[in-house]
Amino acid sequence: MLAESILEVFLKNQPDNIQALSLLAIAKLSSGKAYQAIDLFKKILLIDSNNYPALFNISNLMIKTQQFDLARGYIERAILLGKDNPILLNFNGIANLRLNNLKAAKKSFEKAIEIKNDYSKAYLNLSIIYSNLGKYKRAIEMIDKAYYYDNLPDYLFSKSLLHLLTGDFSSGWKLYEKRKFVIKSAKKFLFKDLPLWEINKNLDKKKIFIFSEQGLGDTIQFCRYLYFFKKYDVKIFLHIPEALKPLIKTLDVDFSYISREKSINICDYQIPLMSLPYAFKTRLDSIPSVTPYLSPVKKYLYTFEGLLKKNKKIKIGLSYSGNPNHDNDYLRSIPLENLIDVMNPSFDWFLIQKEINDQDKEIIKGQNHIFHQEMNFSQISALISSLDLIISVDTSIAHLAGALNKRLWLLLAFNPDFRWLLNRRDSPWYPSAVLFRQESFGDWNGVLNEVKKNLELLLI
Repeated sequence: MLAESILEVFLKNQPDNIQALSLLAIAKLSSGKAYQAIDLFKKILLIDSNNYPALFNISNLMIKTQQFDLARGYIERAILLGKDNPILLNFNGIANLRLNNLKAAKKSFEKAIEIKNDYSKAYLNLSIIYSNLGKYKRAIEMIDKAYYYDNLPDYLFSKSLLHLLTGDFSSGWKLYEKRKFVIKSAKKFLFKDLPLWEINKNLDKKKIFIFSEQGLGDTIQFCRYLYFFKKYDVKIFLHIPEALKPLIKTLDVDFSYISREKSINICDYQIPLMSLPYAFKTRLDSIPSVTPYLSPVKKYLYTFEGLLKKNKKIKIGLSYSGNPNHDNDYLRSIPLENLIDVMNPSFDWFLIQKEINDQDKEIIKGQNHIFHQEMNFSQISALISSLDLIISVDTSIAHLAGALNKRLWLLLAFNPDFRWLLNRRDSPWYPSAVLFRQESFGDWNGVLNEVKKNLELLLI
């Protein structure tokens, strides 16, 4: 803060001093003010449009702030200066990848590798390109190259997802444990002084701490593994997101909620919830698929009675977008404007979204067959149980519908999350689900046309 103040005073007298502007931008960035840093680099470029450090830094920041179209413009300007920088080419690949321009992205990553043959990040990004093209064997080869040059657990974690997606659970669950060492999620994981439970360790008369370390959908999907502990004389202490506590309490398993801080002094063992498939040696043919394993939260069941009984229309819940901060949200979510043509007024539609933006509110304004109200997960569980069908992209709502054994039509990207596997219409995790898959990268039109045809069959 002191450095920022000194530089800001200096710049009042010399507002076009590029060195001071650069130092201030770096100071802003160090204190987490990325957008202020971007503004300062823009100011430098107004003074000197060919300032390579400013072009490089603003390109990096545009990528980090997910302004991919703008990033591409700055990157191309830097490249035109004759700087064959592999990092810049990697930035360019990322920007094109996120803009769904796979051909240009692939070309940039390959050129980066031509210049720097051991550039592990470019190999990893190439693996994403091949995954998005459905070439999973080639994608794994690229990850192996990345790991050969840079032994990061991140790469093994990425590889685990491809093994799981392609049905190789033996390799997949084992490598999935490498996520514990990925820097950005390490703080969510294990206590150093509490032993990790493994299946060969005796649990009789013991206390085990089980905790969620990932998203709401992950917690809903994998909480089913608590049933495996019913055969042990063990006391379970569970830590999950607050929003899910009333819902997960409907599991037919005895457990107590506890904070992470208290567990260290009470429990004998610990294990992350998403390590349980590995601990119990889950295979493709041994997935615990009995549903429902959750129940709607009873106190909210009456809430929707009047709304749902007002007519005899089939009532459909729709979830079209997930957490915008999720790395793959740009692939899995569908703009509401693309779905309006699907939302036949012969049905009643209930938008199951945490919130909807102003643009979407305008889209549904005056549409008497479309309803929305903000709800918590307990209320959503009651609504879902009262509806006839749930149509959802890959969000926690899909997991909740599956866990409640509600009829589910799941809309999936061409390169889906690992749990949905490949080349099948059903899900071994959720027997009530039917999977509608993109037939090529980015092709939601084909998916939505298939949904429309199936909806018409419901009216016969």
